[in-house]
Amino acid sequence: MDNYEFDKAMNAFLEASDLAKSSNDQRLKAIVNINIGIGYMKQELFDRAELYFQKSLALFLQLNDHYTPKAFFNLFESYVKLGKEKLAESIYKKGIENAMFWGDNEFIAKINLVRELMPDRGHKENIDRAFFNLQRLNLYPDIESYSIDFARYFTRKGNLKIANHYYELNILANFLLFYRQQTQLN
Repeated sequence: MDNYEFDKAMNAFLEASDLAKSSNDQRLKAIVNINIGIGYMKQELFDRAELYFQKSLALFLQLNDHYTPKAFFNLFESYVKLGKEKLAESIYKKGIENAMFWGDNEFIAKINLVRELMPDRGHKENIDRAFFNLQRLNLYPDIESYSIDFARYFTRKGNLKIANHYYELNILANFLLFYRQQTQLN
């Protein structure tokens, strides 16, 4: 899906969903649902993504699985993108608690970062702290993606100086990803 081959990926996930239903494997169903939701998020079909994330979260919670923080995060992000602030805040609290329980630093950083996209937030020190944690975890694809979200967020707010900071962060993340790819090819 990283190459924007959504149709191919979505067809594979939907086919896997049919197989998961017939196998009665609850964890497989949860993983397939979260991947279908991610596919819809990448296509900015947030309402469709929300439904699959809800199913996935319910299954992971039932299984008490270590993927639960990822499910909380994805449902939270879909709520933020849909402007469902009260639901987002409720899921944030449960999600951060769950990620801390599992010691999942990746999703602690991500959920804190995406929370700053909510109206009346956008605290630069919180955003920079979350980006620092993503950098420490070597999650440059996430930095690349979310830095653009924050550049646009601050552009809409009319704060072009801070917006420019996040555009520059995006360029740096792109460069580091390109450099990493080139060194792996050689």
